Amino acid sequence: MLLTVGRQDLAPFAARTQHAYLVRSIDPPAEAPAGAELILDRGPFTEPDELRLMEARGIEVLVTKNAGGSATAAKLAAARALGIEVIIVDRPPLADLDGLDVQIVPDADGAVNWLSHQASAPTERGV
Repeated sequence: MLLTVGRQDLAPFAARTQHAYLVRSIDPPAEAPAGAELILDRGPFTEPDELRLMEARGIEVLVTKNAGGSATAAKLAAARALGIEVIIVDRPPLADLDGLDVQIVPDADGAVNWLSHQASAPTERGV
């Protein structure tokens, strides 16, 4: 089982010792499932890279995080091509933002647009 859920979200897998885990993470996790093999690597990864990894390691299940953007596309395409089962962990719900002055934007471009608009508006703080 290939886990690409991030180093902070591995605890639920630790109790499931019947599985063999291959964990790919940018940074070393504080705690990984017992016996897990760890690959420290930073993408972007291409579909051929992901195909090679999944084939060479005999991956049967991919568990990945819905991080948004295109970073997950190559591994999903590789899993589809190989007929590998995919489990996508959804993003946690937004915290209760009632009463807070919070702006939510869909992506980095949205943040830049918001910041540009704020730069042209008068402000008390000079931000």
